[in-house]
Amino acid sequence: MKKIVIPFITFLLFVGFVSCTGPQGPQGTNGQDGLLSQVYEISNVNFVASGFSVLYNFSTPIYASDHVLIYRLAGTTTLGADIWKPLPETYFFPDGTLDFSYNFNFSKNDFQIYLDGNNLQTVTDAYRLGQVFRIVVVPGVFVNKMNSTTPTSYNELIKKYNIDESKIIQLK
Repeated sequence: MKKIVIPFITFLLFVGFVSCTGPQGPQGTNGQDGLLSQVYEISNVNFVASGFSVLYNFSTPIYASDHVLIYRLAGTTTLGADIWKPLPETYFFPDGTLDFSYNFNFSKNDFQIYLDGNNLQTVTDAYRLGQVFRIVVVPGVFVNKMNSTTPTSYNELIKKYNIDESKIIQLK
């Protein structure tokens, strides 16, 4: 009889213990599966003769699976909305040959934005000095789901991934 009663009581105690509930935990972060995209901004970027490039560190390293998209502030609309152009962004001479391009590369710790072209000393100051860039880090799980309908414009990207622009991280 003891052989049946002790396992039965143990089973009842176990069931009673695992069915207990406690207070609800704190609310998690918004996003898909708790993953959030991050946006960084760098202002007053100057591309000068010492390499025509700038290098910045992420405030925290990104994951190896994350993807980085960079946009340059190209102007504003007549209604005052910002116009963000995705990199790489290429400009051509009137004869169709390459003048220069904005381009970038990144690692899990940093990213580099640079000018590429034939004679970068001739690029006007309007394109070399005082530039503003937004750097969007998209978690790898989102990148794996990207397809031909994935937004390429900055505004579509912000909307699709519910990015809060008030939380943009300013880099210096």
